[in-house]
Parts: sequence; C-alpha cells; structure tokens
Amino acid sequence: MPELDSRYVKKGFWIDNDLNSPLSSTITTDSQTGTIIVALLAVLSTLATTHFWSLFLFFTHQARAHGRPADALFRQQQALLRSSPPPTTFLVVWSKLYWTWRKRSNHVFHRSIAQFIFAFTFAILSILAGIFSSYVLTTTNIPVLVESKSCGPLNIEPTVDGFSYAYLDDLGEYTDTVAFRSVSYARDCYQNTTDLPIRCQAFMKPSINIVPNREQCPFQQSFCTNITNPAVSIDSGLVNTNQIFGWNMGARDQVKYRRKVTCAVLDLESHVAIVDVSALPFSNRPLVPGEKYVEVLLGGNRQGGKYANVTMALSTATANITTSYSIG
Repeated sequence: MPELDSRYVKKGFWIDNDLNSPLSSTITTDSQTGTIIVALLAVLSTLATTHFWSLFLFFTHQARAHGRPADALFRQQQALLRSSPPPTTFLVVWSKLYWTWRKRSNHVFHRSIAQFIFAFTFAILSILAGIFSSYVLTTTNIPVLVESKSCGPLNIEPTVDGFSYAYLDDLGEYTDTVAFRSVSYARDCYQNTTDLPIRCQAFMKPSINIVPNREQCPFQQSFCTNITNPAVSIDSGLVNTNQIFGWNMGARDQVKYRRKVTCAVLDLESHVAIVDVSALPFSNRPLVPGEKYVEVLLGGNRQGGKYANVTMALSTATANITTSYSIG
C-alpha cells in the first residue's frame, strides 16, 4: 500500500470485520516473516496428512483383522495395510494385487475398490493441501489495519476562545494538507477508466451507487420554475461505513450512512430587483458613480431587518471585471 507509511500498519493478529466469515481472521507481518510462515505451513500440512494416512491404514487393518481363515489376497492386503506405505505407493501395490488376483479369487473388485477410492482421493487432497497452503499468504492489494497514536477525536476545548486561538492554526495546517493531497489524488484516481496508478489502490471506493429521482420543489412552490417535479434528488441510500470509509467495526457497532441532495432550478425573474447602491448598508470599497446592485430576494440574510430577504447582492460594475479560477 504505497500511500501508507509502514509504521502505521498494525502488526500481528486482527479481525477484518468487512469479510464476515472465517477468513476475517488476519495476521499482518513483514515479507520475511510471511515467507517463513508459508514454509512452516507446507511442512506442517505434510506431517498432518502423513500421520492421518497412517492412522487410516492402521484402523482399516484392525477392522479387517477378524481372525478367521482367509485366502491369500486378504492376507496380502492386510500385510500392505500394516506396512503403512505412502498413498501413491499404496495405490500402485493395491492395483497390482487386484490385477494379479482378479481371476483367481472371488469378488476381488468389491474387496478392493473402497480402499482404492479412498487412497486416490487422499492423494489428490494431499497435493491440493500443499498447493493451497501457499495461498494463506497475500502480498498484493492487501487490507491492513491502521494503528496510529494520531488517530482519534480532535483534542479541542469546548470553548470558542480555546478553539479559535489555541487550535485554529494547527487545524488550519491539517486541513490545508488534506486538501492539497485530496486534489491530486482525486485527479489521478477518480476517472472513468480501469487503468489507474498504483497509488489509487489505497483508500479508494471506486463508486457508490446513487439513485437520481425527480422531486417536487423543496422550497416554497413560488421559488421554483413552473414545471412538474422541477427538482432532482441524488440519494446514496444507506451505505456501510466499514466498506466506504474503511472503519473496522464489529457487527454490533457498525454505522450506516446516507446522503441525499436535492437541487432545483429557481425562478429568479420574480425574485430579482435592481436598486441604487446607496440603498444598501454594506460596502467595502469606494462606489462607482451611478452604480447599481442586483438583489436576489430569496431570504436568509444574517443582517436581518428590512434586508433579511436579500440572499445576495451583486454590483453591475463587476460586468466589466474578468475573474478567473485555477485548481492547485
């Protein structure tokens, strides 16, 4: 994960609650320790299958040892079971016994098929166990648990003065750093393509399924254009914060988050007025002779009084000023 410093990665055992299965148990180690673990698993799986096979042969031998008179095929099969050969060797010798005695004794096929099938199945499973033991280790696109002393709520005093003076500079520096990194990350990673840089594989949810719908006017009907369902809403629905934000919460602590935004085209023609600049109480520069302001009357002005309905006011003099913006 190139975007994350290794010192912030939790080493050792942890539960990946996003998986919700036995595979959620995870051990994060460095690459050298991971190689040793895979080698150890291969050795242990070989030992386990070997001892299990020996136990199977022993119990099969004891179950067949009835002590009654028997033919030579039975005694040769018992001798083979008692010698505990490896599964592949057992298959070869057991097949030879069947082939040799197939016309010399009774019911040879039925007396041989059960052990042959079990030995063949066990040999295949032993090979698969050795192969798949290496898949326990994952080295690419792995989820990790971030563990840092810097993670947690902001330590801000619950007073306006304490927040404004003691913490505002540090908080501003932090937000500036996050904003600077977010712009480059968004430009590189949130594109309509599958060929993305490696850094985009960290902390990224490619998309959230959003549902657009036509809605009625979210304001007073007089504010919206006179059309049916003039508004459009975009709804994320309830999304799991574990999957979207990377929180590793247990099932009882998980939080679902929803964001719904509604936009509408406003009818400004009946809510716009042009007034002389002297009619407004606020100005932060010398006025231009004959300057007028375009008032948008949608309410919500914090000044209150007779200007409470002035949402914004824009000088007509700005028509002669060119403003440009750039993305840092």
